[in-house]
Amino acid sequence: MVLCMQCLTGCREKLEMETEADKQNLQLIVQLPAETEAETTAAADAAGATEATGEVCAGQGAERESVTAGTKATIKDEDGIWDLNTWIFDDYGSLVAHQFIMYRNVHKEDIQLPCTLLRNMNYSVYVIANSGFDITLRSQSRLKEWRLYINRPEASSRGIPMSGMCSFKLEEDMELAIVKMDRLMAKISVSLDLSKLNSKVKMEARSLVAGNCPRSVAVFSPSAPIDSDDLFAQGYSCEWIEGGNLYMLENTAFENEYEDLRPYVEMHFDYTSDKYISSGGPLIYRFYIKDGEEFKVLRNGHYHITVCPTGNGLGSYDGVSPNDSWRIDTSYLKSL
Repeated sequence: MVLCMQCLTGCREKLEMETEADKQNLQLIVQLPAETEAETTAAADAAGATEATGEVCAGQGAERESVTAGTKATIKDEDGIWDLNTWIFDDYGSLVAHQFIMYRNVHKEDIQLPCTLLRNMNYSVYVIANSGFDITLRSQSRLKEWRLYINRPEASSRGIPMSGMCSFKLEEDMELAIVKMDRLMAKISVSLDLSKLNSKVKMEARSLVAGNCPRSVAVFSPSAPIDSDDLFAQGYSCEWIEGGNLYMLENTAFENEYEDLRPYVEMHFDYTSDKYISSGGPLIYRFYIKDGEEFKVLRNGHYHITVCPTGNGLGSYDGVSPNDSWRIDTSYLKSL
């Protein structure tokens, strides 16, 4: 279903000195993110999933795909649009039109924006959804470099921020221009397989926490945290109910080789065995998130990770070797 919105009035102001013969009507279609085929694999460097212990595996062969509707989620809306900023620039980089629309109800269909432009001219269209406010930038170069900041790890309760752009030459027979939107966040879905634990070991998952969640995102270019101050002290979290979903703004810190900025996940357990019990705090598993061979999460990605502890769930030793202390945090385990 296509929703017709009001005309981009800035176009009229730009065209008022032109003859009617030079003008042409065009429908801009803002297309919501759609499911795409997986292009890479995501594997977790999970707690103990190293040559040192070999005790825990996670995410092996998992696929990265677009976020899809209908899955269990804790963000209010993964697919809807609550507000829209739209810009049109001509071939000289001059602003032809800008409009901010705030909707009373969330839209989950493609949005159609009628406008009038000059025929045989080149144009670039930029769209940002769910920013929560009117972005008053008028420079194309500044818009390309602009970063959106969020004040909570889960972003706006009104929906996931999105962006899209397209360029075209307005030919005489052209009626539509499509702007394909991408979510600026990734979704991380975690599942648990306890079938390989010893019979005397009980691990009960309680919660998930995303680590190194960026506070900001470069809207129209690949994005990594600027520095450690551009990360939330504690990222998005959720309770464990037969699985869990986390969300994170795009984080390509791997490409900048900042190891301390790489995205990771914490999984918290209540733990009991014939030797240990968690007391005063959880047993914590930590693991980086990988896209292919790189530790990063990409916008609009959906990462599926399965954590499968084996043996005593603590590594290959009676306890954890120093090299694995970050991956398996046993600080709250007490001897029985």
